[in-house]
Amino acid sequence: MLRPLSTCRLIALAACLLAVAVAVAVAVVAAVARAPEPPSLSAARAGVGPPACFGAAARDRLLPCRNPALRRSVTPSPAAAARSPNAPCRAVEQHGLVRACFFGVPREQAQETVALVGDSHASHWRAALEYVALARRWEGISLARTSCPLAKAVRNVPEPQRSQCARWNREVLRWFVGHPEVSTLFTGELSGGMGVIAPTGVGEFAARVSGFVGAWRALPPTVRRVVVIRDTPKARPRGGVSACVSRAIARRRDAGVACASPRRTALDADPAATAAQRVRSPDAHVIDMTDLFCDARRCFPVIGGALAYKDSNHLTRVFVESAGPLLGRRLGG
Repeated sequence: MLRPLSTCRLIALAACLLAVAVAVAVAVVAAVARAPEPPSLSAARAGVGPPACFGAAARDRLLPCRNPALRRSVTPSPAAAARSPNAPCRAVEQHGLVRACFFGVPREQAQETVALVGDSHASHWRAALEYVALARRWEGISLARTSCPLAKAVRNVPEPQRSQCARWNREVLRWFVGHPEVSTLFTGELSGGMGVIAPTGVGEFAARVSGFVGAWRALPPTVRRVVVIRDTPKARPRGGVSACVSRAIARRRDAGVACASPRRTALDADPAATAAQRVRSPDAHVIDMTDLFCDARRCFPVIGGALAYKDSNHLTRVFVESAGPLLGRRLGG
């Protein structure tokens, strides 16, 4: 049988429990107040970062870097790359067809809120923008839909995808009205591809350009800046990226060089980038990352030991993460 505690012992126990509760609360507040760091910074502190000159760092023009040990290295493997998802979301909210994926710092810690909107060629840049968001204390919100950029032009895709894309665009514009905290729109899209249904007498490329301009002009005034990330080159080696890189690995060859594509065929004209240049507004910008993939003649699927492509046109998270510091630098201030 348990004996009852004396009054003094009860008081001492209560004081002890109160002290523990205060210590736990202080620790929780400190943990919440501490913003997460970019993945590469966390890795560096832990001493488990990537090798020197890995990925995009190998093509950094301002800080030239060369690591011969990476010449025959490929990370991830083509098979792993094909299965790898984009950067994860911190949280997800669904509003009709609009799926909001949150990244960067939580809103209560954010100095600015930005949105990354478009098709899969916008969302594959989330890993790089995550680096920038954590470094600058931004809340990021990604709104993406496959084969559906933010544009007024009607996509030339089968039904029901065509109607769903048009509906998604309308819902995205309404979403921005309900989220005045978003000040900057980052966007991108697949250049080339299925195209749009152009009005009579209007070329398809011109219709796509007008479609982007129309969507941006429909944004509420709370969105003060539009940043287009120019579409990346296509990787078009004979037999496809995975097969070519796998063969080069088996033959102990430099897969980047062995599977390079001619720049003239790899790089399509980008209507979103053209639209940003034609708007003639200081609030519309183009960030061109082409030099990370290509030299004057060729575009490479493996860069600094990092496999850049999952397939002919979608980027791997590993490579995109390595491009985060360079994206941040090109965004300036």
